[in-house]
Amino acid sequence: MVFPSALKILVELDWGKTFDEISMGKLSYGLYVLVKTAAYWIVSVFALSLIGNAAIFLILQRADFFGELPWGGLALLIVLLLLGNDLWKRYSDILALDMLLMELRWFSFEFRRTEFKT
Repeated sequence: MVFPSALKILVELDWGKTFDEISMGKLSYGLYVLVKTAAYWIVSVFALSLIGNAAIFLILQRADFFGELPWGGLALLIVLLLLGNDLWKRYSDILALDMLLMELRWFSFEFRRTEFKT
């Protein structure tokens, strides 16, 4: 019978460590999303300010360079439009990890409360 070996694995499982690893994974996944978005934004700000200031110089024949604020706002809008679906997917994945953690905590509580006859 396979059931007793699965039961043995569940009894020997370190539930606290498992919960900590899932929580750490959820946090790491969130940080990954923030770093990825920030990297896209920084590259976009640099590219837009370079192209925008060059266009202003060529069109107006003046060296009046705009600050980074208009380019930063435009870059943020572009990054959010480009990564919108990906950000929503990542957010859904983090929520799924949260739900998994809740279900595992409930299962762990019920499993510890139950007594098995051997």
